[in-house]
Amino acid sequence: MRNHRLHFAQTSAMIRSMTALLVHGVPDTTSLWAPMSALLQDFEIELAALPGFGCDLPSDFGGSKDDYVQWLIERIETIGAPVDLVAHDWGALLAQRVAQLRPDLLRSLAFGSGP
Repeated sequence: MRNHRLHFAQTSAMIRSMTALLVHGVPDTTSLWAPMSALLQDFEIELAALPGFGCDLPSDFGGSKDDYVQWLIERIETIGAPVDLVAHDWGALLAQRVAQLRPDLLRSLAFGSGP
């Protein structure tokens, strides 16, 4: 694989005002994003640790796909602005459903190794 450089026509202030939310798959954790996080150090990124996979599972959490989608929607809402949602594996399935239900929460959507 060749090294690639990313080029953007945005100012540093613009980049920092936009948040990318990275969602891992199952049974992964946020450590999946460590290599990418290092490359994106100049950007505002947040890593979403899915309940039960990197963060505690709330006692009232049902664990269904819909429960995870609702959790992700609520997580994005706390950011307070549309996000660039980046997802992997089962996280991609959740991200696609969020895009269907709440497109207003997303600035962009990217996913890999998912349906």
